[in-house]
Order: sequence, then C-alpha cells, then structure tokens
Amino acid sequence: MTKFQSAVLRYIHDPATAECANLGVILLTDSGDLRVRFCQSFSRVNHFFSLKNSSHLRSQVLNLEAALHEVAADLLQQDLFKKTPKLKNIMTQVFPDDAPHLRWESALSGETNEIDLIFEDLYQNFTGRYQRSQPSRKSRSASDVWRDSFHKPLRDYRIMEDLQEATLQGSLDKRHFPHTWQDGKRLQIIEPLSLDYADPDLIADRAHHWLGVGFGLADEERPHSFTFLVGLPRNRKLRDVAERAMSLIRMIPAPVLFIAEKEARSYAATLLGQMHEAATPDLPGLNL
Repeated sequence: MTKFQSAVLRYIHDPATAECANLGVILLTDSGDLRVRFCQSFSRVNHFFSLKNSSHLRSQVLNLEAALHEVAADLLQQDLFKKTPKLKNIMTQVFPDDAPHLRWESALSGETNEIDLIFEDLYQNFTGRYQRSQPSRKSRSASDVWRDSFHKPLRDYRIMEDLQEATLQGSLDKRHFPHTWQDGKRLQIIEPLSLDYADPDLIADRAHHWLGVGFGLADEERPHSFTFLVGLPRNRKLRDVAERAMSLIRMIPAPVLFIAEKEARSYAATLLGQMHEAATPDLPGLNL
C-alpha cells in the first residue's frame, strides 16, 4: 500500500464571500513521488470573476507549476534513505510571495494500491470536470486509457493487488514505476500509453519521451521489459502516425510489448496465468 497526501490550489477571488475556483492538484507519496497537474485554461475563472489581469494569474500559476516539477525531479534523484519532506513544507517552499489570491487547501490523504487512479480522480473531482467546455474530447491522457480500458479487467482478475512499485536507476535517468512484477528473469514494467491525440506532433512526443526513458535506464542492473497498454487514435487517419510512434518505442534497448484496448481482458487473463506460473516453484525430480 502507498501512503499519500494531496492538496488543491485555489484562486480566492473574495475572502469575505469565500468565492473561489480550483486551479489544480498536487499529490505526494511516502516514497517521494510528487505529482502535479494544473488546469491549462483560465477562461472559466476569467468568465466568472471578470479578472482585470488574468495574464498575471496565469503567469503565477505556470511559474508555481514549474517550481513544483523541479521539486518532483529533485525528489526522484534524492537518496533512497533520505526522508521524504512533508507536503505542506513543499507547498510553503515554492509558494510565490506576491500571490495573495492563491491558497493551498488540504485534500485527500490515506493509503492505496491504485495511486494513478486516485490522482486522476482527484484532478477530475476538484478541477478537471469544470474545465470541460466541449461535448467530446479530441485527446486522451494515459490516465484516461488506464481508467477507461485497463483498470477494470486487471482489477477483476485480482492482478492489481499483486503489482508492486519499483524505482529504476540508470546512469542517465531515474524513474519510479507504480505497476511492476517480477517474472523470475526480469522486472516487468506495465505502463499506460496514450497515442490518442489530435495533433500528430503530440503522438511523436510520447514516442520520443519513452525512447528517452528506455535509453536513460539502459544500464540499470536489473533486467527489465516494458508492456505498454496503449490507446490508439480514434481518428483512423492518425493510425499510421501511431504505428510509427510504436516502431520508435520498440528501439528501446529492452523487450517491448504493446497491448491494445480491445485486448485488455484477454491480456489480464494471460497475465494472471503468467504471474501464477512465476510464483509456482519448480519441483525437482517430478516428471509428470
């Protein structure tokens, strides 16, 4: 189980009337995994409160987000035996001095085996659902692919409770992975991957991101492989772009497997069998 704390960033328009709008969420696990997600549009805030200088607010929030990402990167690089700072100390450290209308509010805390789902739900409940201005979404995040297609089959086959967190360290990169298992030969890393973007450049960016991760961990001592639970573009005109992106990811110097959303349930069944087989010790001398 992973312990976590979380908080919501709020814009306080009028302290006397308690009028406010949520701008984003952060979450910190006891292992030092700091997650940050702020809204990308301030149109709703500007619409409700008729801000005279919305660009200043946007600049403050973007700077705060960048500072939090720097802290997140530092936490990934810190000594594994060093105590993770408290979330309130991180919030105080990065908070701008000239932002009287911004305020942190504590949110959910506890323990979970599904930190990705908790973080996605946290964002959607406090911020994301207020940002939807279009009836249909042109793009999906990795969290969307995980939640909509893969989480339920893995939960139904009782696989989620057997997946473990792991941190890999290469000479060029250090990465924390929330869903892994050991098959006896190598560490199996399971990662949701969205290639369902309206912009082909964003699809290519995902491929370059994971290619960089793979090469950054190439000299990690533990043998490992990647299984990507992939959401392909719903726009079939972009399927060729997605195929090229997957070909690029296959250049990672480690075994790579892609599982499409339509294969989610059969993959869960196969994975359950593989995990049971890996957990069953060989009995010498028995020839059945």
